[in-house]
Amino acid sequence: MEAELDTKDFIVIDNGTGYIKAGYSGEDAPKIVLPTVMSVVESQEQGKSKTMYSGADIDLKNPETPLFYPIDRGEIKSTEQDWECMSFIWEHIIKNLMQEELNSVNVLITDSILNTRENRQRMAQVFLETLGVNSLGIMPAPVLSLFSIGKTRGIVVDVGCGLTSIVPIFEGFALPHAIHKIPLAGNDITTFIHQKLSAHLKPTQMFLSRSIAEDMVVVPLQYRKGQELLSEDKRFYELPGGKIINVDQDILANAAEILFKPSIIGQDIKGITDQIVESIMKCDSDLKPDMYGNVVLSGGSSMMKGFHERVEKDIKNRLEGVSNNDIKVHADSFRQHAAWIGGSMLASLSTFGQFMTIKKEEWENDPNMKPSLIHKYSF
Repeated sequence: MEAELDTKDFIVIDNGTGYIKAGYSGEDAPKIVLPTVMSVVESQEQGKSKTMYSGADIDLKNPETPLFYPIDRGEIKSTEQDWECMSFIWEHIIKNLMQEELNSVNVLITDSILNTRENRQRMAQVFLETLGVNSLGIMPAPVLSLFSIGKTRGIVVDVGCGLTSIVPIFEGFALPHAIHKIPLAGNDITTFIHQKLSAHLKPTQMFLSRSIAEDMVVVPLQYRKGQELLSEDKRFYELPGGKIINVDQDILANAAEILFKPSIIGQDIKGITDQIVESIMKCDSDLKPDMYGNVVLSGGSSMMKGFHERVEKDIKNRLEGVSNNDIKVHADSFRQHAAWIGGSMLASLSTFGQFMTIKKEEWENDPNMKPSLIHKYSF
């Protein structure tokens, strides 16, 4: 009989377009939060290879720094360099967290909800072959976000940096026919602000626009042009060098409104609350109460002031024949780490390591069985 796993036997890694979160299973918060970015510098000396840097080792404010973003719209891009970058980042994270040899490390990693089986197999190859970890669990991020608040039924609305996903879940399994993916998220809000403030910001100062988005954007309950969202003293932003700019209220209001009205930036798609309601309506009638009674917000871009209240109001206005008292939108104060927290909770269960992970020895045992192992252990 297999021994029960200690709660810190797993490293939990949540892959995001903007940030990667990592830490030990059983803990309340990740130990490491790094930008999902790489810098690859080719050596000028003959015979020497390139040098790779990740996360905190990179000066993101230096316009001369060559940057690579291996994850786009929630998924690892397809080039060899992107996979090489991710392998480097994962190895860097594990070695920073564990002093042990990699072959004794167990890993739970989050996955995009509609990722291909081929990409999952590539991910498994990196961890079990290239890095040589002991075992690997692969779990969909939205399922873990729901688990983070102790639920297995509900609809997860994840608003990250690169992608917004709406995923109905029943007893821990996503319902593929009702999943909605919206190619709009935090990065699009940042880009919109950057374009509107181009007279004050250089092209290389996107980090300043991100700071403005995080600190100053307020989502109104109902959008009206010219409405005051921030008091006058809170509309000013100090740039490097001491220059102070006054950020126009309409810029901030329109930035937030992108998710609700994509036509603002020329996108011919429905807004987030319309798509949440559509997703709920695609579920079987006996599942709908579980969905609209457990709308769970997750992802860093869902932290915008007023976002939770606006989503809840819009859903109540759009769901016909449902009492407002039955509609519940959950917005945990740590929801930017929801998938990681759910992974930490799940991986701390003794049954997880025994029944929900691919072991290195079974992966190596029969190469022809690798696709079936991915199918068996992907949820």
